[in-house]
Amino acid sequence: MNSTIYLYLATAVMGLSFVGGVVIAVIVLVKNRKSFASNVHQMAGEDSPSSEPAPAAPVAKFPFNRWSVGMTFVLLISLLPGAYAFHLRQILRYPQKMLTVDSGDVQGDVAIVLGGSADRPQRAALLYREGSVRAIIVTGRGDTDINATILEQMGVPAAAIIKEPLAKNTFENASFSLKIAEKLGYNRVIVVTSWYHSRRAMMCFEQLAPKGMTFYSRPSYLGYSDQEANQHLVTSFARLECLKLLLYRLRYGISAS
Repeated sequence: MNSTIYLYLATAVMGLSFVGGVVIAVIVLVKNRKSFASNVHQMAGEDSPSSEPAPAAPVAKFPFNRWSVGMTFVLLISLLPGAYAFHLRQILRYPQKMLTVDSGDVQGDVAIVLGGSADRPQRAALLYREGSVRAIIVTGRGDTDINATILEQMGVPAAAIIKEPLAKNTFENASFSLKIAEKLGYNRVIVVTSWYHSRRAMMCFEQLAPKGMTFYSRPSYLGYSDQEANQHLVTSFARLECLKLLLYRLRYGISAS
């Protein structure tokens, strides 16, 4: 399935959500308008046969019953898929802009390298060699030894490398490595991952952040190019991240914003 089809699907969800919201809003207004008109008619028809001055007529109020509240709630819920679909549509259209988080030329106490492709430890090694960090935590089941080897091959001393070999996903990368960083007294953390993964990674770290700890992102830009020959790769990254952002939202409450 190519990116165009994903865009069409996201647009369709947006349209259906909007139409559904409009239909529900119209139903609520029509029903309440009828109730309101009925109230006004009943009050206008109440004539007093007595010669005594009639009491002031009550003011007709727009009804606000449980049915209205319930339908309003349904209206709001019906718009949520459309709003989320719009966000995902923007990711598919502008993946580099929407997925990349880069804090710029900042320094920290430690770099946390998330498991994955070899460009991630290579990026961390460059940060260490330029003096941006004084230690590196490599996290991810099955990746820690390989990434530690790459770091050493690029000049990072073994004493500066800390291994976290248990994490099976990005959320666990953040959870497990942050416990290590907190225990060692590292307060300024640079998250190192791929550009397309950086936003979701930062959201996980920030959600789990211990008090007083600050996070920065300095990702690898392998596969970032906008050249035509690279578009298939960029599109693949974007499609996968759209799915994972949705899953992380549902499973961990991680926002896609």
